[in-house]
Amino acid sequence: LLQTLAGGLRAGQTFMQTLDSAADELGEPFRTELLRTLRELELGVSLEEAFESLRARIDDEDFDLVVDAVLIQRRIGGNLAEVLTNISHTIRERIRIRGEVNALTGQARMSGWVLGLLPVGTGFLLYLSDPDYLTPMFSHPLGIAAMVGAGISEFIGMMIIRKIADVKV
Repeated sequence: LLQTLAGGLRAGQTFMQTLDSAADELGEPFRTELLRTLRELELGVSLEEAFESLRARIDDEDFDLVVDAVLIQRRIGGNLAEVLTNISHTIRERIRIRGEVNALTGQARMSGWVLGLLPVGTGFLLYLSDPDYLTPMFSHPLGIAAMVGAGISEFIGMMIIRKIADVKV
């Protein structure tokens, strides 16, 4: 979308013509959203209102950059084609970095799952090998308290590992 808009602006089209061209060239869901925005503009809605409505419908932080750039450029002026090209590059880099971060944190996420499921799996195997061995854990009040404490500790540990592995880009 951004490259199409930037290319149209560089070719000398007006912003409205560029939006119309982009709607014709792009597939769904951009096509529907751009056509809806163009319809709003044709009905007399201001560009600011139409783009704020588009922002609300799309609800994406990367697209928020695009809307902000368009609205600021309309108020202040400047080379919108260059701004859109820079935003496009920034979004591509964000996506690339997110992929790298997901790859690098994959081991931590997997460790969290293994550490979380290890006590449950061990308990299940103990129950299969000798069901009477774990009976006091479920029948005695002290055993029940220990199981509840272990469950709470297990949950807190998994949340901590999840928080550590969740890197925002």
